[in-house]
Amino acid sequence: MNVALLNDYEIDIERLGIELEEQGYERYEVKKQLDDRYRRFSQKGDFRCVCCDEQVEMVLSEDKVFFFRHSDKEKCSYSENHKTYKSQKEKLENAPKHRAGKAILRTYLEGTCKTNDIRLTDGYRFKSTLTFVPDFILEFSNGQRWAIDYLTGLKTDRKYANSLNKRRHTYIQHHFTPIFLFDSYWLAYEPEIHHVSLVDGELLCVSQTKQDYLWTDFICGLDSNLKNALLNNRPFKLQVKSMAYFAPHEREINIIRFLQENENLRKTRTVYKPIKVPLEKALTINHEQSDFIYTNEKEDGYREEFKRELEQMYQQQENQRKQQELERARKEEEERKQIEFYRAWEEEQKKKATQNTRDYYDSTADVPFTGRTKHQMDADLKRDMKSLQRKNHSNNSYLQAIQHMSKYYGVDG
Repeated sequence: MNVALLNDYEIDIERLGIELEEQGYERYEVKKQLDDRYRRFSQKGDFRCVCCDEQVEMVLSEDKVFFFRHSDKEKCSYSENHKTYKSQKEKLENAPKHRAGKAILRTYLEGTCKTNDIRLTDGYRFKSTLTFVPDFILEFSNGQRWAIDYLTGLKTDRKYANSLNKRRHTYIQHHFTPIFLFDSYWLAYEPEIHHVSLVDGELLCVSQTKQDYLWTDFICGLDSNLKNALLNNRPFKLQVKSMAYFAPHEREINIIRFLQENENLRKTRTVYKPIKVPLEKALTINHEQSDFIYTNEKEDGYREEFKRELEQMYQQQENQRKQQELERARKEEEERKQIEFYRAWEEEQKKKATQNTRDYYDSTADVPFTGRTKHQMDADLKRDMKSLQRKNHSNNSYLQAIQHMSKYYGVDG
């Protein structure tokens, strides 16, 4: 545990060490200053556990975080929760980044809680033992409780997402409202294609705030041409959602608002670039006390700017469509001309072929006939038959055949 009571005042030994480091002191110098300031109180048993009021002792190390531990080794929920908390942060988080960011977040949460009569405590100080321990617990006067986690070690694997999902369900089972703030390092936004990347762990934490509903109503009220320009023939739900990314050193939270596809929630279409909101404004609690407001007073102007962008996009699409139609008409006309040219060429080729045939027959009509006349052929036949009669007068059958042929052809034997 990092907090103990000294004369009923809370001493956050880890926070004191961080403040000295931020002032430029080396770790060994920080340890010496805290040792000189509090060692005797620890030796005299003045530090008490904020949970069970038993005696605790201060532990300072140059290579580990500063903390308090129970002197008699008894276990209480504080000790168990703190042990669980340390294990989870070492396993899942970027420890130096998380420690520094958590200190900054605490400062702003303290201001918010003070103005709203809310009790802010570290998660491991919860009176019951938890399997997942948040960074902070906010307890409202009406009995409502929030569990807030600052996440620096986001991973893309399913195992991390499952762990985060179990954490959220554990908080809900203990009647906490879970609130996750991802480090701004994990904000992956591409303006040219209007896309924000979301891994499984982030998808579990997508929310819909009052401003998201206002954006949704605004988009649904656009005319069909602008909606078509926005959707670009993709199956996006007309339901704006958002993610909050914590940038501790810039003292701001970045809000990204987007649409998601019906079947694949990782496919997104942002409606605006990341909106930067100062921490003191972003961490203002909404009227329902269900979440922070995560909003910027200029968002009405952002919506009008978004509408103008859609109008420009639609005009560009119209110009492109008209240009494509002109190009298509030009190609169709060119193809028509080519077809007509080819048909005319075919007709010309047919005419030429017909004319060549006629010319051929016309040119052969005047050639004189050189064949034998009937009179010449009859004379030849008569001569041949007489020759056969002389050679074969003894062959009656053959002679009969010749006579038959002579009779048939009308030749006188």
